Amino acid sequence: MRVLDRPGRILAFRNDRLGARLITMINAMRIARSHDLPFAVHWIIATDIGSVFNDPKEMFAAELVDRHFIDRDAWVATRDDAVRIGNVEKGGVAAVREVLASGRDVLVDAAFGITVLGDEDPAVVESELQAILLQFPFAESLRPTVEEIDRAVGGGTAYHIRRGDLTSFPRAMHRSWPKKYVPDEIYMVHMEREMASGARPVVFSDDPGAVARFKAAYPALLSVEDVFDTSHLTPAQRDLMELYAMSRARKIIAPEQSAFSSTAAELGRARKVDVMEDLAEEERAAALDRLAARLATVQPEDATTRKGDNGQSFLHAIEHLQATGRAAEAADCLRRHVAAGLDISFLYPRLIEMQLLLGQPEAALESARIMRSRVLYHRQDFANGEVLHGIAHAATGDREAAIRHISNGYWHEPDTPLTRTAVGLMVETGLLDEINFLPFSPMAQKVRRRMARDAVGAAIFAPLRALAPERAAAVTSIPGLDPLGWDWGPFMRAFSAKGVARHAHRAGFEKALAKQPPGPDSDSLGALFALLCDDETALPTLEGLGERHPDDPLVMLRLSRGLHIARKFRPALEACAAAVAAAPGVPALDAWHGVLLGRAKQFDEAVAAFRTALSAGLTLPTIRAQLAQVLTRAGAQDAALAELDLAVADAPGEQAFRFARAELHAAAGRQDAALADLDLLEALDKRAPKVVRLHDEVRAALGIAEPERETG
Repeated sequence: MRVLDRPGRILAFRNDRLGARLITMINAMRIARSHDLPFAVHWIIATDIGSVFNDPKEMFAAELVDRHFIDRDAWVATRDDAVRIGNVEKGGVAAVREVLASGRDVLVDAAFGITVLGDEDPAVVESELQAILLQFPFAESLRPTVEEIDRAVGGGTAYHIRRGDLTSFPRAMHRSWPKKYVPDEIYMVHMEREMASGARPVVFSDDPGAVARFKAAYPALLSVEDVFDTSHLTPAQRDLMELYAMSRARKIIAPEQSAFSSTAAELGRARKVDVMEDLAEEERAAALDRLAARLATVQPEDATTRKGDNGQSFLHAIEHLQATGRAAEAADCLRRHVAAGLDISFLYPRLIEMQLLLGQPEAALESARIMRSRVLYHRQDFANGEVLHGIAHAATGDREAAIRHISNGYWHEPDTPLTRTAVGLMVETGLLDEINFLPFSPMAQKVRRRMARDAVGAAIFAPLRALAPERAAAVTSIPGLDPLGWDWGPFMRAFSAKGVARHAHRAGFEKALAKQPPGPDSDSLGALFALLCDDETALPTLEGLGERHPDDPLVMLRLSRGLHIARKFRPALEACAAAVAAAPGVPALDAWHGVLLGRAKQFDEAVAAFRTALSAGLTLPTIRAQLAQVLTRAGAQDAALAELDLAVADAPGEQAFRFARAELHAAAGRQDAALADLDLLEALDKRAPKVVRLHDEVRAALGIAEPERETG
């Protein structure tokens, strides 16, 4: 084993693209060389758009890679014990040495900026950094290109137009990046001003199409190809050489947040300028007016080749139009693009919210219908969209539909700010209760309450307040939702006891529970929480509570949950039956009874219990999926498919439901139907081994070749 394969190193790591990885590596090298310390680099092997950087020897000297780069196994073995540089840098070199001497790594992982330890002189650090850069260990094959850049570039202005994964890779393009993505029109106004002074800037971008657009509009612009020969470079080498060339500029015009241009500026000591901030207010307004005018006309390519660009551009256009009193114009423009096929996750809740605030609930309902007919890439966006969908129904007076969709939003993601406030308000006003929702015990509602007058008073929640005006007027605080998950985790989309044990507010929960007065509710809630946190004494505590309070449904529910976690399934079923007998007509208890009856292979009784819960209005997607599982085991595949169809309708992007449906279709010989679900899961990057295996089997049955998949 090399010395550097053991902890006790300055260790650079960033799970990102080139700019952020490079600045962490150079910071680690600088600290190590300045203070005679070992350093190592973990260079991640990516399976997505970053896979072009997977071979560091394309970019860096082989000796550097061989001596200082560590593999994934070495990284995984030590990462949990590593101490981030930000936690020790104020203590200076001595604090860093103390960590290394303890056998742990000091992790350098900041995506921006030069790291200066607390007892270091920034001017000295800068000179040390420049010394590294003058002899930077580029791959030998890049030396001629470096020399060419040194001769051709010096001073001048560079534009960095960040696109890449933000507009082309699903995981990124379905997130909003207003500080990384700047629309073309902003750059255009800036370029026009810059070139009016006679300058010939160089434009850098990870999107060749963007460079072509700008050069067509402004022939005086220089591209990378005008500066140095790129024909022999790999994609990774080209990116590195572009960053190096950009670092030789005097001024870099770029987005506010871009590790690529920030690293170039740091390395070359260039002045980085935020393109948005560098425009005068009237220039920025003119540019955004241009953007709004472009988006006002829906073009055929907008939902396809310009989908990613338009998705990010709408963030800027909406903010501008709303700020200038044109909110209705913004909503109508986005509505027309969505109707024409623009499909970006974060835009759906944004559109529905705008329509609600404009007093257009019917339009909001139509937008929500479109959202549900598509499959959103990010679950949180669908959750927010469903909560807003419920609010739109509340605005039309449909209380039952409001409850159904907001409950569905909660099921998808209980922890978005919108979900927390909407559900908390509805619990507090009685709109959600133990019949139409999951029972939320009095003591559970007291744990980690939060003041919420401003939140629940926001305009977006007005339709919910209108459903219970007197009680809503008195609301000053609402319950936190975490304890609801402790009781009803099996019905949530993804509940994990480990998530409770590792929760950031675990200490707060423990403190709040300790303050509750003794009683069956608080005692059993505290014991269940302790059990979820791996307290070995918790289950005996629950069993003792069950013996003393056999007629208390909450105690017996929590005992049943505890026994189930401990894999004591028959006693868990008996405790649940006692809870159902103590509180008949509570749908959630019936559904939990159905889960345990199904496990005991009492299929008819399980089906009856599930159907009782569903008919009462508790239609969380998991309950339908659990019923489908029981029906499948009982041999009633057609009935199971009917339930899965309903579950998928409420949770279009949920892998478990679509995979279960695909399995049933494939087993029945309906390969085309199975393929539709499996193709969609592949498009959403949901490629669990069992999904990939069935997908390939279905393709083979249909005579379709297996796709090429990235590995790593």
